[in-house]
Amino acid sequence: MTDSNNLNRMQLESEIKSVKKELDSLKNGHKDEVYELCKKIKDSKVSVTFASKESKLSDTLNEMRAQYKKLAEKSLKDTEDLYKSKIEPIKDKVVQNTETVQSGKNELKEKRKQKQNLEIEIQGVLNKIRSLEKMLKDSNGRSNHEMIRLNKVILQMEAELEQLRTQVEKQGKDYHNLLCVKGEMEKEIEEYRRLIQGFATDDRVTPAS
Repeated sequence: MTDSNNLNRMQLESEIKSVKKELDSLKNGHKDEVYELCKKIKDSKVSVTFASKESKLSDTLNEMRAQYKKLAEKSLKDTEDLYKSKIEPIKDKVVQNTETVQSGKNELKEKRKQKQNLEIEIQGVLNKIRSLEKMLKDSNGRSNHEMIRLNKVILQMEAELEQLRTQVEKQGKDYHNLLCVKGEMEKEIEEYRRLIQGFATDDRVTPAS
């Protein structure tokens, strides 16, 4: 859009320069014709001064005025025709180009508005991403803290379990020792019973003296 507008503007500027040159040339030609006509009038005055009394100065001046008027009208008509044939189309092109430029400006304005809206939307997404990243970081921090706490609990429970295992093993050994002691005591008790029964039997079978 911008390149096309620049090209149209350059073409219009070139055409305007060309028309200006033609107008300048026409003006210069008109000046030359007026100069020649004035020179003829001047020469005519001189010739009339020395002419015979029978020549009519007024007729000559009227003729010169008519020629000058005709030349001026022709020059004016040529200028108007040139203006109509050259300037009017350029004016139409200028109007069209102006409309195109305005359309381009409106389109550019709309694009800028869309760009601003996109930038606002992108900024909103970035803010949301930052918020989510912060939440994730905080969550990870809480998770790490919770993991550390749970690890401490696990270590404590493992220590207690080890202590209980040690106590159980010790109690097992103590129980085994108690079983052994119990077995020995039961043997001793059985032996004592046997001895007591032996003594009782001996007392019953001993004769009176």
